[in-house]
Amino acid sequence: LFQKYTLTTRIVGVDEKWSYIEQRFESDGQLIAHALVRGIFARNGKSIPVEDILEKLGLPKTLEPLSPVLQQWKDLDEAFKKET
Repeated sequence: LFQKYTLTTRIVGVDEKWSYIEQRFESDGQLIAHALVRGIFARNGKSIPVEDILEKLGLPKTLEPLSPVLQQWKDLDEAFKKET
């Protein structure tokens, strides 16, 4: 509790709608927490196109295929929504 840590955040994937962001919390060279977040950036209640976000960050605007892990997450989420 209350230990100092370094937080590293990076975009690990994007699709037509979502941005997938990894966050790593490290202390004394040791990983202490890891998060994978999927979110939509919005302004005034409307989502901002992923291409606009990438452009603002100075990243290529081309959408590379999601990694297998991210694609599985997306597929599972879509399947879950169909069941509910």
